[in-house]
Amino acid sequence: MEGLRNGPVVATEIGRSRAEPAHSRGAAGRPSNIRLSVAVMIFLVTVINFSDRGVFGAVGPALIDNFHLTTAQFGMIGGAFGFGYVLSTFLGGLTLRLCGGPKRVYVLFVSAWSIALGATAFATGYVSLLAFRVLFGFCEGVIFPSSQAMAGRWFPPQERGRIAAWCLTLGQPVGPLIATPTAVAMSTAFGWRVPFFVWMVIGLLWACAAWRLLANDPRQHARVDRNELDAIGEAQAGGGVSAAQILLNPYLWVSGLCFFASAYVLYFLLTFFPVYLVQARHIQYSQVGFIGDVPFLGLAAGALLAGWALDKLWQRTGGNMYVSRTLLAAGSQLMAGLIFVLVVVTAAPTAGILAMIFWAALFAYAANPVFFALPMDVMPRHAGMAGALVTGIGSSAGIFAPIITGELVQLTGSYASAILVVAGIPIVSSIVLILFDPIGRLARQQARLDGTLAVANPVP
Repeated sequence: MEGLRNGPVVATEIGRSRAEPAHSRGAAGRPSNIRLSVAVMIFLVTVINFSDRGVFGAVGPALIDNFHLTTAQFGMIGGAFGFGYVLSTFLGGLTLRLCGGPKRVYVLFVSAWSIALGATAFATGYVSLLAFRVLFGFCEGVIFPSSQAMAGRWFPPQERGRIAAWCLTLGQPVGPLIATPTAVAMSTAFGWRVPFFVWMVIGLLWACAAWRLLANDPRQHARVDRNELDAIGEAQAGGGVSAAQILLNPYLWVSGLCFFASAYVLYFLLTFFPVYLVQARHIQYSQVGFIGDVPFLGLAAGALLAGWALDKLWQRTGGNMYVSRTLLAAGSQLMAGLIFVLVVVTAAPTAGILAMIFWAALFAYAANPVFFALPMDVMPRHAGMAGALVTGIGSSAGIFAPIITGELVQLTGSYASAILVVAGIPIVSSIVLILFDPIGRLARQQARLDGTLAVANPVP
């Protein structure tokens, strides 16, 4: 396959010694569809990203036994990842500028986090586990801003809902869906260190493929023709805003805090669900693998549902952000929170608890794509920087969820209070979304800056 490069490419064709890039030629022949391969690469890096995180939770019971960790210590190690992750996520916009675009960020940081993940296998105790998790989190934090920047440049508005749901969100539960049973099986058979080495190799292979296949911009890609550039269209546009306007925008901050609610559910499940099954439901560790997949199946189903709903509502309402974004996110988070309350207050058997957690996870992740689509919807040309802010705020849940859960379980000897926190945060977020509508307000603000009223956003 012909190599793909960052700069303009000159191809050789029969009867021509030199030719122009595909997009400078006429519209003859079948149109290219290169953004499909871009979507696949974004999906795969998200899967690998969350597979790597899922390995830690999957081998958690083994780590606790091997290093004699308390529940609070395990939670602190899980939260250590978030400290590094949030810091580098906030720096994602700057990193994109320094590296000249998302492609180089992908290659450098996916390679770095894969090596950091492999190094975790050399941990000797609590302190070294903390250090490796901070380093691993720091290397991973720039990836979502990079993916949002790539998607904002490669996909038109009517496709961004599906990209946010099926690439940026669906990949998140698919990662631990694969990692949980696989890592448990590897850990049981070969020891807890082996999964970290295996996922290191997978990440390095993806980085090599990204260097070969991706381009920062469709206009820089050898195989993108004029038809596809026309289809992408306004994905290249974006209103003029400064870094300070993005960083100080109150609507982005409120949106990030609402994103925190969905992320809190995710990080609770990623870090503590296998441990919860062993400690609270008394399931043998060797049997945790496939049972531990239940919430991630729910997360995946929610992402698939949202991918369809986001774009369908957008089209039917003429781009009405309050209906197609705000109400969808608020309703989903409210349902997730209420179901988690039922997990605590009902004396259901393990099968019933698993069913409720499946549905709670589904609704939590039906809201998630809204916040990934937000920067691409409102400021596509600046989606990397806006996405870094929203994702950075939301991802701080990676610090709080493991630490709060570990401390509450250690203090009370039960998971009930920890799960009530998991329930309460999305319920509060749903109320904020409905009453304040930060997503629609941000869209209207950006429309005024752009001098257009292309997005319909009536005040609720």
